[in-house]
Amino acid sequence: MIFMHRDAIPGPKDNKVTVEAELLKLLAYFAALIFCFYGFWFINITNRNPSHYRITFSHTDNYLLNNRRFKNNGPKIIKVEACLETLTALEVAESVCGHLPPEMNGTRYLLKPLRNLSIAFIGDSRIRDVFHYFRCMLRGHPFRATQFFHDDIYKSLRRNLTLSFYWSPFPNAVLTRLASKWKFAVMDPPQYAIMQFGAWSVMKLSLGLDSFSKYSEGVRSAAIIFGETQNQTLPIWMQTLPGNPFTNRADSWVKHANNSEEIERYGREMRRIAEKEEQIVWTTAHDIGLRDVLMYRDHIHPGTTLIQKFACQLLSFIGSKKQPISRNLL
Repeated sequence: MIFMHRDAIPGPKDNKVTVEAELLKLLAYFAALIFCFYGFWFINITNRNPSHYRITFSHTDNYLLNNRRFKNNGPKIIKVEACLETLTALEVAESVCGHLPPEMNGTRYLLKPLRNLSIAFIGDSRIRDVFHYFRCMLRGHPFRATQFFHDDIYKSLRRNLTLSFYWSPFPNAVLTRLASKWKFAVMDPPQYAIMQFGAWSVMKLSLGLDSFSKYSEGVRSAAIIFGETQNQTLPIWMQTLPGNPFTNRADSWVKHANNSEEIERYGREMRRIAEKEEQIVWTTAHDIGLRDVLMYRDHIHPGTTLIQKFACQLLSFIGSKKQPISRNLL
């Protein structure tokens, strides 16, 4: 049927054609609404039940997805097609522990230890990435590094699991507050507390001050606070590079950005204090970073591969329910 403009249609047919045109418009709008509703309903249902959509995801695709850049061209409009594209990555956690046998490398197997637990993540953007990675695993979402600068929490009633993130570039004040609440039962203490001391403290204090002494003082203070919580909470330190030794940045707090020895000086100091205070330290992000800087996604943040490795080690450690012999996660 061909519709002409109503001014070109003579006489009594005007009203009939106009009504037909309006009905067709309404039907088109209604169909579009149904399509959008169904698309978002499918996405929400799939996100809540990732087992409904199970697809494996390779390391290469994972790298490409995590490093994809999205341009912000005005208002944020969620397209159903774009959301459906991300569903191909729901099982990103399948390849977390690449060294394990296939039957022990699935999401369900890896996440088994995360039941009846409370885990706290304390620190800056680097520990935030670890918290967000675990949250993505549990939700069945693909991991993308994201930015938020506030406390956050994830709870799973089915697993009786709580993951808490406490944002703090300068963690000592936060540690003191949390340790006090845990000690006096104002807040239920977590079984594990993952901490990253961060480089911001040193970046700020290095302006005209002895940054190494201040760094040492800050780490020692954090270790003492953490030591007071060990009866109910097991602390684990995630040691990262304070800055990329091969990246020359004007805002780097390291005086000689290309001198890895200057970086390692801080690394040795942290390990010395941690060992003295009997703290568990995960050193992979520091040691591998010195050898292969491409494991970092920028000048300061461990990349997805390192975070996956930490996730594997942490889950294996929790699953064993045993203290490591060397008190180090290597």
